[in-house]
Amino acid sequence: MAEYDFLLARIHGKLSRMLTRADVQTLENAEMDAIIQRLQDTSYEDSLGEGASKRMSDGLLRGFLTDVKDLFRPLQGDDRELLSSALSCYRVENLKTLIRTQFHQFPPERAKERILHLPWEPIDYDQLLALPGLEEMLHQIPWPAYRIRLEAVHRQLGETASALAYEAAADNVYLESLIWEYERREADVRDLLRNRLLRRVLSWTFRLREYGYSFPETVNLLPDIRPLISQHELRGIVEDGDGWRRLARVFGNDLAREWQEAVTFDTELADSLFDRQLIQLVRRQLIVSRPRMALILGYVYMKEIELGWLTGVAERARMASV
Repeated sequence: MAEYDFLLARIHGKLSRMLTRADVQTLENAEMDAIIQRLQDTSYEDSLGEGASKRMSDGLLRGFLTDVKDLFRPLQGDDRELLSSALSCYRVENLKTLIRTQFHQFPPERAKERILHLPWEPIDYDQLLALPGLEEMLHQIPWPAYRIRLEAVHRQLGETASALAYEAAADNVYLESLIWEYERREADVRDLLRNRLLRRVLSWTFRLREYGYSFPETVNLLPDIRPLISQHELRGIVEDGDGWRRLARVFGNDLAREWQEAVTFDTELADSLFDRQLIQLVRRQLIVSRPRMALILGYVYMKEIELGWLTGVAERARMASV
């Protein structure tokens, strides 16, 4: 318990030192050196060494991964499993890299540059990249839930499958683990998970619609989302002419009014509102006494939002310098 209390005290301190959206906006027209200077004395500092201006985005991501690694140390049992599930999206990105390397016959050295080395999950990706063929690689995946699902896709579709079918299967295992956590957790954790899950599911759904997928085809590519939103309601949001306005019920209060004022569906605005709602939820947890895992999970999601803001600024600065 003492370790938990120490961790929560650290998180309070970390949250107070995070950059706000207004802080990041002041860097919008800054040169890369000025951005790096601003990030001194933050959790990203140690990851932005020599040559950072050329690979700023990679350094920011390493800083994030190193920062959240320390959250695992005092966690055990279900608490550790929740944090691992929340961060499994980065495991999925590595699986996608492995799958694409096999499908497109990328040189292993090229693939290694794209692998995210997760400090809380040491895996020998070099060994996986060296395996001969997709089937052998899938058989060696060290996470049973992902291995079973991906091998099932391979048995069903084999060489006729596209990489997308495997990638969708990996994404679904990740989302299903979070939906399972959502169903069994206390209200404060559920609020955070629902926000992140709906953000991702709705983004997928509208993107697939733009690609020409019918709603039934889309549902077949998604996990069972009924604990979050009924298929009837999701279909109305996606297919009705003004159905997207129903998302106002998800946002609530001032965010809902901003959504209602939009002229057409705007993916970037939707993502922004989900992020701002998440920030509001975490700030509420700081004011009142809340379960410890809600604050730990909230901090991770806040850092991901900050990372996204900073990565966007860094990429724009890089392109301006080319």
